[in-house]
Amino acid sequence: DLVRDVGGWIDSFTGLYEDQVLFAKLCLATRVLVGIDCVDRYRQHDDSACAVAYRSGAEKSARTLFFSWLTEHLRQNGLHGTPVFELANTCLKNLTNVSPRPKPVSAAHTPS
Repeated sequence: DLVRDVGGWIDSFTGLYEDQVLFAKLCLATRVLVGIDCVDRYRQHDDSACAVAYRSGAEKSARTLFFSWLTEHLRQNGLHGTPVFELANTCLKNLTNVSPRPKPVSAAHTPS
């Protein structure tokens, strides 16, 4: 089975992004069909892992962990420098390179 061949899920991903990790591994291992029809739906409710993560602020760190894992997985599979690697790496950089907020200018130092 393909899931077993790609190593299945990764235990360190629980609650968020565990499906995306498996999907990424599967998509790199075999051909996939991408269609426009929705064939699966996630349950959405206020106590879901995603809703709780967004409210607590944990979603960004989970997303950062996913893109860190993905870029390393792509690199280990010889895909460094490919468009998919560059896209994943850009996502990771956007999550980790947060520009500091500019300091407010006080009224005493405002040029006239």
